[in-house]
Parts: sequence; C-alpha cells; structure tokens
Amino acid sequence: MLSLVAVTRDPKTDLRTIRGNSNNKGSVPGVIYGKKCPSTPLSVDTSDLLRVFREAGFSHIVNLSLDGKKHQAIIHDVDVHPVSGQFLHVDFLAVNATDKLTVTVPITLSGESQAARDGAIIDHVLQDIEIRCLPADIPVELVADLTKIEKVGDAIHISDLGLDEKKHELIHH
Repeated sequence: MLSLVAVTRDPKTDLRTIRGNSNNKGSVPGVIYGKKCPSTPLSVDTSDLLRVFREAGFSHIVNLSLDGKKHQAIIHDVDVHPVSGQFLHVDFLAVNATDKLTVTVPITLSGESQAARDGAIIDHVLQDIEIRCLPADIPVELVADLTKIEKVGDAIHISDLGLDEKKHELIHH
C-alpha cells in the first residue's frame, strides 16, 4: 500500500506561502475528512503527492500519516492549475474497512482485435466506471479484452469486464 506523510496546517496561512514559488516545490494544501474523521486542514510534499497520485489515482487506498496518526484514505479530489498542471489543493477521504464507498475505476484495453487487424477502428467509449464497494474490494483497473472483438460491429459491454456483482455495485448515471 502507498504511504504519504502530511502535517496539519493552520487554515489561516496564505495558500501561496504553503505552495511556495516556482523555484521552491513547496507543499500542496489539502484537507482530510470522513465519517469518523473530523475535517482537518493539512499539507503534503508536492513531489510525494505527485508520486503517490500517479500510482493511486482516485481508486487506491493510501496510508496517510498525519502528524504521526495513521489514516487509510483515498484521494477524493484534486485541484490542478489549468496552465502549469501543478497541484493547488487535494482532498483525502478517510475510509473505514466496513463502510462501502463509491470510486471511479479506470478501464484499460488488452490484447489485439481481429477486427482491428482487418482495418476496423476500435472506439474506446468508456474510460472509467463508478462502482460502490468495500475499500478492500476496490479493483486496480478493469480490463477490456479486445480479442473478443472479431468483426466490425462487435462490442464489449460492462457485463464483460468481470465485475463481481456480490462485491461491486455498478453506479448508473
């Protein structure tokens, strides 16, 4: 499991001071909250957050150490600067092993389609899917097997992705 160290921050501190300037990587201001966790302002090292976010995304549990106290959390939301791409703010949702939560899981493509070899274009319509499950049952990704697409017009449906209906509840929009 990925780990991240955070420190409590004074909510009155100017966020630009926390972020630092372009020469100083600084920290990313954020907050952790949850059912049994009071909302607490915090800050995390920018490079550590980038490393963890690249691997965890919005669907992996992270061990967040806040002033020495351990929390299991997921990255619930991030604000990113529209031009520089730098993190401006991060929200962590503290999770409980017995409470279901809603997460977005990426769908990746695997294999090669006979239809594509014959000249068809594969249209990857759904990039990710929202499911509700216990934290321990969050899949890293769902894999769409392209070898099942043999001719033009064939499709892979959500039901083909191998979701365990006993553990995962599909969230419809």
